[in-house]
Amino acid sequence: METETSNGVIVRYLLGDLPEQEQARLEDHAFSDREYMQIILAAENDLIDEYVRGELSATERRQFEQRFLASAERRRKVEFARALAQFTEAQSAHRETEPASQRWWES
Repeated sequence: METETSNGVIVRYLLGDLPEQEQARLEDHAFSDREYMQIILAAENDLIDEYVRGELSATERRQFEQRFLASAERRRKVEFARALAQFTEAQSAHRETEPASQRWWES
C-alpha cells in the first residue's frame, strides 16, 4: 500500500485520482508541514515536465488536462515548461551542428 508520502500518492492527488478522504488528509498534511508541501511542489514540477515531454499514459494525460489545466496558474507553469523545453532542445540542436572549433568550452 502506498503511503501519503510516496510519489505515487502525490501524483494521484495532483491528477485528482484520490478518494476525497485521502485528498483531505494529504492537503492537511501539506498545510501543516512546509517540507511536505515542497515535496508536492517538486512532484508537480516533475508531472508538468512529463506532460510537456509526452511521457504520461493516455489516462494520466487526460486526467492532467481535465484537472491540472483547470487552473490559470498551472496553465502558465505548463507553458513555461513547454517554452523551456523548446529552448533547451534548440540549444542542444545548435550545439550539435556547431563546428568543434567554435566550441570554446572544449578548448
